[in-house]
Amino acid sequence: MSENFAPIIVFTYLRLEKLKKLIDNLKQNLDSKKSDIYIFSDNAKYKKDINKIKKVRKYINTISGFRKKTIILRDKNFGNGRNIIEGVTFVLKKREKAIILEDDLEIGDNFLYFMNTCLTKYKNHKKIWHIGGWSFDLNRHSSYDIFFSKNMQPWGWATWSDRWKYFEKNPNKLIKFFKKDKSRIYKFNQNGTIDNFKQILDNYNKKKNTWAIFWYAQIFINNALCISPHKSLVNSNGFDNFSTHVHPKHFINKIYKNTINKNKKFKFPNKILEDKEYDNDFKKFYYKKMGAKFAIKNYITRFKKALLN
Repeated sequence: MSENFAPIIVFTYLRLEKLKKLIDNLKQNLDSKKSDIYIFSDNAKYKKDINKIKKVRKYINTISGFRKKTIILRDKNFGNGRNIIEGVTFVLKKREKAIILEDDLEIGDNFLYFMNTCLTKYKNHKKIWHIGGWSFDLNRHSSYDIFFSKNMQPWGWATWSDRWKYFEKNPNKLIKFFKKDKSRIYKFNQNGTIDNFKQILDNYNKKKNTWAIFWYAQIFINNALCISPHKSLVNSNGFDNFSTHVHPKHFINKIYKNTINKNKKFKFPNKILEDKEYDNDFKKFYYKKMGAKFAIKNYITRFKKALLN
C-alpha cells in the first residue's frame, strides 16, 4: 500500500445524480486508481425515502476505478453530523490520513493531487490540522497558491489521524470556554462577520445537529491552522431541497458562488505563517456581497446583543 495516496471517504444520502457526478469527478483525477475509497451510505429518515436509498446503494455496488472499495451501509438514519463524525473516526483509526467528501460536491481533476501533496508536504508540521479544497472567491493575490489561517471550510477537506483525535463535540464545554473571555467569540466569528458561536448554541439547544463547527472550534482553541487555496478546487452543488441546513433560495447563498481552479501545478510555501489579514479581507468581501442594508442590520443586531450581555 502506498502511503502517498490517502484514502478517500465519501458520505452519501439521497442524492443519486449528484453522487454519480462526484464519483465521475474523482475518476478524472489520476490519483483515483491508486486510492482506496470508503463510502458511507446513511439510511432513510422517512419511509418515503426508502426507494431513493435503495437506488443509491444499488449504484454504490457498481462503482469501480479505485484501488479498493469499502462500503458501510448504515442500518438506521444517523443524520449528516453523526455519519461524518463516526465515519471519519472509523477510517482514521485504521489510516494515518484521509480525504473527505460529501455527495453534493463537484471537484476538479486536480483535487486529489492537491490534497495528497499537502498531506505529504505538511505532515510533520503539527500546527496544521486541516487542508481545505474550497475557498470564498475573495480574489486575493499572492506569490503562493495557498494561505494558512484558522478559516476552516468543510467542503472537500483532508486531515491526519493525530490531529483528528482532538475532535470533540461538547457544546457545553465550548460555551464555557468562549463566555470566559467574550473577545474569543468575536475572533471565532471571524471578527464579528458570521455568527459561528450561534451554531454551538443551536447544537446545545437541540435546534441543530452538526459537526463542522466543532472541528473549527478545536482548531481555534488549540491555535492550529488550516490550509486553504486562494482559488477553490471544489464547488458546492448542495443548495437544493435535500439540504440539511440551507434552503436553495436562502439569501446568503450568493457569498458561496465560485468557479473551480483548473491549475495542475501549485506553488506551496515552506514557511508557515498565519495570514493575519484574512478575516478582515473576508469581512469586506462579505458585506460587499450582502449589501449596505444587511451590514447596518447586522451591526444593530450585534449592538443589541452586546447590551443584553
